[in-house]
Amino acid sequence: MGAKVEFEGRTYHWGRSGGGYYYYYHSHRDGTHYLHRDIWESANGPIPEGHDIHHIDGNTLNWHIENLRCLPHGKHAHLHRNAQKNNPFQRTCAFCGAPFHSVAPQAKYCSERCAHQDCYRNGWSAILDYAKGYRDSHKDKIKVTQEAYYKKNKDALTAKARERYAANRDKNIAKARAYRAEHKDEINARRRLKHDQGQHTSLL
Repeated sequence: MGAKVEFEGRTYHWGRSGGGYYYYYHSHRDGTHYLHRDIWESANGPIPEGHDIHHIDGNTLNWHIENLRCLPHGKHAHLHRNAQKNNPFQRTCAFCGAPFHSVAPQAKYCSERCAHQDCYRNGWSAILDYAKGYRDSHKDKIKVTQEAYYKKNKDALTAKARERYAANRDKNIAKARAYRAEHKDEINARRRLKHDQGQHTSLL
């Protein structure tokens, strides 16, 4: 099959923009004409409402009349669903890179989890890039706004900071003691070095 087909004075082109069919586009008013539909209508008359033209062998490039059949839309869709289930497409997940099979040729992800994680990653990446660009271009304005906010809410912010410190005081002290006990030799080595350099320190 070639990339172009002549039929009744029209030149039909094949391409992805035609959904994988040979098609002819004349104007916005006339819309898009598909070769297989025009061939069936030329032989049998107008396509009944609610019907599709089915390619019997499943090859959308085989537009010969003996390969075309007029079917109700529901039956046509059912045939394609069954054909896709029996012959699923081999795809590669756009997020994790794992191979998988799908009845949808445009499927990108092997699972909903990968789809959600990819959307989350791409979404946050775009948000972070926008935020960084905004901060860089509005640095002075942000600084003035922050200073004004702190000045206006100084007492409330100080009180809140003290509350957080008091609430976590015992936990922070215990955490600091555990760290010093675990890294005692390392801390003493650093302090000895500072002492040798003339700085006053004490060992643990």
